[in-house]
Formats: sequence, C-alpha cells, structure tokens
Amino acid sequence: MQVLLARMGNPQKGLQSIVVAGTNGKGSVCAMLSAVLEAAGCSAGTYTSPAVFQLLEQYKLGTSCCTAEQFAQACTLVRQGAEALARDGIYPTGFELETAAAFALFAQQGCGLAVLECGMGGDLDAVNVAENRLLAVITPIAVDHTRFLGDTPEEIARHKAGIVTPGCPLVTAPQTPAVLSVLEDACAAAGSRCIPVPEGALTMLEDTPKGMLLKPEEGEPYLLGLHGAYQCGNAAVALEACRQLAKAGLPISDGDIRRGFAAARHPGRFQLLGEAPVFVLDGAHNPHGMDAFCTGLEQMFPGREILAVMGVFRDKAYDRMLQRLSRTASGLYAVTAPGARGLDARQLGAAAEAYFSRVRVEPDPVQGIREAARHSDAVIAVCGSLSFLAEAAAEINKVK
Repeated sequence: MQVLLARMGNPQKGLQSIVVAGTNGKGSVCAMLSAVLEAAGCSAGTYTSPAVFQLLEQYKLGTSCCTAEQFAQACTLVRQGAEALARDGIYPTGFELETAAAFALFAQQGCGLAVLECGMGGDLDAVNVAENRLLAVITPIAVDHTRFLGDTPEEIARHKAGIVTPGCPLVTAPQTPAVLSVLEDACAAAGSRCIPVPEGALTMLEDTPKGMLLKPEEGEPYLLGLHGAYQCGNAAVALEACRQLAKAGLPISDGDIRRGFAAARHPGRFQLLGEAPVFVLDGAHNPHGMDAFCTGLEQMFPGREILAVMGVFRDKAYDRMLQRLSRTASGLYAVTAPGARGLDARQLGAAAEAYFSRVRVEPDPVQGIREAARHSDAVIAVCGSLSFLAEAAAEINKVK
C-alpha cells in the first residue's frame, strides 16, 4: 500500500486523518462524524466500506457522494501507480486500490481531513497508512473474521489496536475488561491516551420515524437522524470523538454536533422503508450485530408481528444469529445471499427449522421480499448481510 501511494505522489501526506476500527458500528460512527464535520464547515472526505447501494457511496465529500467524474480522476492516478508497480511484479489487492482511490480523491478535491473506516482489523488494514492522525476510534469489538483476526475478542482487539499511533488519542466504545486492557496496553506503548466511553453516556428517550432522541448525562437531548437502539452507543462514541477533535483544534461546537447528528444518514443500517408492511433493512451479519438489531426492533415495534427475510455468507456464525433472531421474529424467509460466499437458502432454512416454527425457503432475495410483503400488518426485518440490501430496497420501493 505504501509503495503504491509513493508511486502516486503520496496523496495521503497532505491529509489529517481520523481512523475508525471495530467489529460493529464503524460505518455509523463515520456517518455521524462526517455530518458533524460538514456542519462545522470543515473540508472532509469520508471513506467507508463495503458499498451497499452503489460504489460511490464509499467516497463522500462532506456528506455527499463524489461524482463519477471526480472518482474517474482519482482512479486515473491510481491506475498510473498500479501500472508502475506491475512493471516491477507488484500487484495491489482490490481493497488497496479502492483505498488508494480515496486518498487520491480527497487530495485532488482539496480536503484537509479524511475520516477512514478500516475494512477489517486495523494493524494490517490498507487505511492504516494514513498519516497526520488526529484521532483513533474503536467501536465495540466482538468475534468476526476469525480466519484472519483470531478466535477471541482479545486476539481481535490486538489487531484493531494497531490503529493507535504515537501521541494520537484513542476513543473506545465500552468493551469487556479483557479487551479494554489490550487497548490500554497499546496506548501506553504508543504514549497515547485511551479514552473509554462509559456505559450509558447517552440514554435513548424515544425512537420514532423522525429520528432518535438521546439524553446525555448533562444538558439537552440530541436528535439523531439514525434509528435502532444500538445507535445510542455509536452516538456516544461519536460524541466523545467530536469533543476530542475540538480539543485538538477543530472548530467543532456543541451546535455543530447537534446539527450534524440530526442530519446524519446511513442507508442499510436500521433503515425504514414502506408503511404496509414496514420494512427494516439492516446489515447485521454477526451475532453481536444481530442482537443489537433485534433489540432495536423490539423497542421500536412492541407487540407487532415481526417476520424476517435473511440471507447470509456461509463463513458467518449464522446458527447463533438465527437463534437470537427467533426470539424476535415469528417466521423466517431464507434467501441466498449473492456471490461465491453466499449460503444456500436451503441450508439456511434447514438450520432455521431448529428455532422457527415457520420457515419458507426462497433462494431469490427479490422473491423473498415479495412473499414477505403479503403480510401487510407485519414488520419485515431484512438482515443477515449487506450484500443483498440494494436488491431488496429496489423491490421494496416497487411494493410501495
């Protein structure tokens, strides 16, 4: 990655950076930070992954996707660098090329700041080459990507702690004592401060279609333009991150935080669509994320029948996800998530029969949405993977 950027003229060197790692909540925290920075008048770019609805949503200038022309200009520089490396027998990965495009885009468009989401892990992630780091942020750490990061939260935390650099403060979500100890040790080794966000820093007062009302320990409530009970914890992390950035010299006021939180949007995360039935789209793709999603459903729709449309990758802990989902949803439509990693709907349906009394197998996600939409009085939870949410949303918009 560093060699590729060097061949591109090192576009990352002119950017101050905020790097966000964690298992769940990274994209939501990035969405809040980018909205606050825009409200504060800061020229910031935001790079997240994966794309859910379209490629360019990974690359934002302020809170707006870059244009195709801007992206093409950035890719031209990346191509030049990659071709130079190819002549030396060096071939960057796809994720490295996508990340290099973010650095090129932000430099070309005059951004002074870059909000960067780690794709996986932290220490070896492509975004970790970012320089001039103002802040590191780690959202809740749980077990995921075990093939690459390890089998325990502590092993995974060691990888994610790799985003801590000398003198750069770390804001972390509430973690288990063992995970927090790993993060504190990493900060001590780097001569950096570890700033844990306490449990209950924000309390959800209500979650309505207009947004969530969150009460801090002191002061007036914040309106957040995102939904789902789990966003309360993400917002607490983003709030502390904003306060630390203000201490670092960025012109962020409490009013900027309030405007940014209210304007924040993050499609594919507890996204509400339709009315009869109501669909809730969420990329929950591991047990921790599924638990948070289900808790949000229970709190927003008490007493309502909830049905689920679920597709998942075969390397995920889908049995544990099904077990948790069955305590919230009364029936399941099993679909096949797209791509080579997608688990066959028949296999998912067979596993679901251990937990659900009503299981229907519909390999095509679109057909699964159509069948679920027949239940106009129900809430339809679409979850398990980000990979089919764009297809699902397009079909739901037709149903509406």
